[in-house]
Amino acid sequence: RASLNGAATDFGKSSTGVDLGVRTNKSSDPTAMVTVVLHPNGDLEIVDVRAGTWDVEQICTNLTECHRQYDSLIVVESNGAQQFLIDIMKRDASQVPIKSFFTGKNKHDPRYGVEALAHEIASSQWIFPSIDGTISGVDRPLRLLIEEMLAYAPSKHTGDRLMAMWIARESARNSVGMPGRAKAWVGRLRLGARR
Repeated sequence: RASLNGAATDFGKSSTGVDLGVRTNKSSDPTAMVTVVLHPNGDLEIVDVRAGTWDVEQICTNLTECHRQYDSLIVVESNGAQQFLIDIMKRDASQVPIKSFFTGKNKHDPRYGVEALAHEIASSQWIFPSIDGTISGVDRPLRLLIEEMLAYAPSKHTGDRLMAMWIARESARNSVGMPGRAKAWVGRLRLGARR
């Protein structure tokens, strides 16, 4: 198996968070998928980021690829009409474990919501594969996720990739728990680092 930068990775437990887009025209919000690995020491590593304005068949194909490549549990936001798409995906991609995830007040929870990711990143609990430890050293899909993180404002639309990342993190947290361990990592992007 390989991570975003193609390097071989020994994976722990993995989850793919999915924020569904419900239309396929170019001006629509995309379907975003972010796969994270929860390592035995509690660190989370982003190993796959993908997004597109896909139809249901293309969504199922991408879900199947994520599951096959990373043996990940697929966790899909299930608010409103999205549950209908989940039902179709469970039928069409029946070999892939798909779990629904409801977004409500939990999105803004100070301990576990989207904003809590910033604390985890600043505490070096996340690994962002980067060739040289900078944002310019990451692959384009990951760079788009980072741009969404940097643009995050609680009162505005949360970026689709960022939502998918948070859903994947919540899946990891709820499935096996996440010990809080802060470390400094050399050669990995540290968005929360201060000089």
